[in-house]
Amino acid sequence: ILGYWDRDDALNLLTPANLGDDVATTDGGTITSSGLLTGLDGATISGDIISLNNSSNYATNINTGSSSGAVNIASGGTGINAISIGNTNGATSIIQRVGTGNFSLDGVGASSYTIGASNTTGGITLGGTSMTSGSTTIRGGTGTGAITLTPGTAGTIIVGAPAGTGSINLGSS
Repeated sequence: ILGYWDRDDALNLLTPANLGDDVATTDGGTITSSGLLTGLDGATISGDIISLNNSSNYATNINTGSSSGAVNIASGGTGINAISIGNTNGATSIIQRVGTGNFSLDGVGASSYTIGASNTTGGITLGGTSMTSGSTTIRGGTGTGAITLTPGTAGTIIVGAPAGTGSINLGSS
């Protein structure tokens, strides 16, 4: 025992001698845990890259169980924040479930949103085949903006599916 610490020279470990003591490093040392790392009062990690579940096939869960607080990612007040989800090497799926709430892409003035910018095959669908009520609306805004439908070089724009019984209205607002 070294003061308040137990040292295991064979395993290169230094552990608190008293149960419940805190462990901290302020001189650049590394704290490594070979078991489950748990905490009750939150965690603040800053200063470098943070990798969760690196090179692992286990799920990464955030705010699960009975948690009801918000999850904030890149919500800083200044600077440029980029969020990247998925990969370009294989199949990646993103499922966003909002219950009875809304899903909103909301940015500052002059923001642009691109959906499917790198699609080379496949498709983009707005609305679902099991939608029994409600509507899918595409708006051009209240200014001079336009809605442009542009097919690929050999594509076709189809307005109205042959299975539908509704109407198609073309006109100005």
